[in-house]
Amino acid sequence: MVALVMSLFASCKGDEKPTHDPNADGASKDFKTFETLETTDYSLTFFWGPDADGFDADSIRYMKEAGFDTIPIQRFPGEHEKIKNVVKLLEAQGLKAAITDSRITSIYDSKETLSQENVDAEVKKVLEYYADCTNITEWIVCDEPSADKFDVIAQIADAIHRLSPEDKVFVNLLPSYASLSQLGTATYEEYVDTFCKKVNPDYI
Repeated sequence: MVALVMSLFASCKGDEKPTHDPNADGASKDFKTFETLETTDYSLTFFWGPDADGFDADSIRYMKEAGFDTIPIQRFPGEHEKIKNVVKLLEAQGLKAAITDSRITSIYDSKETLSQENVDAEVKKVLEYYADCTNITEWIVCDEPSADKFDVIAQIADAIHRLSPEDKVFVNLLPSYASLSQLGTATYEEYVDTFCKKVNPDYI
């Protein structure tokens, strides 16, 4: 939700284009439109999305008509061939993809502390698997992590940014009403600050 809200605000950075008729009765002097998302570094996306069977020509067309430019593929992270097929369907409609792949989430879920070299090797395999999918622009790493997972998220983000510099890393943080035990910090501000310092995210 945070990423979506920020993306919406980011879409308003372009040059303003007044569209109201100043001569019309009751016309608002404040009604304006803005440049499209193509002028920003942010994506207009949403969280979760359909399962594999829910991606078809009609549903993808609806997503595009709704104004989304980056579509999350999250609900079948272990079905890699299906993920790739959906990515291709999105590409045919001129849409970008943000994906959750089980080979990356397994790094996040690992009970062992992995070296950066090992993380790099696993991320490289995933990137190579999708090498022919030119419209993948974001990797969804996890949902609502506690602060004790920021180090491994940082490792994954670092690997992706070095091995595929144009790609972004998507992390859905805990909400401000989460308990301190969930956050793993003394305050929510500390939670977000720690995330920013350790992960160096593409956006919040």
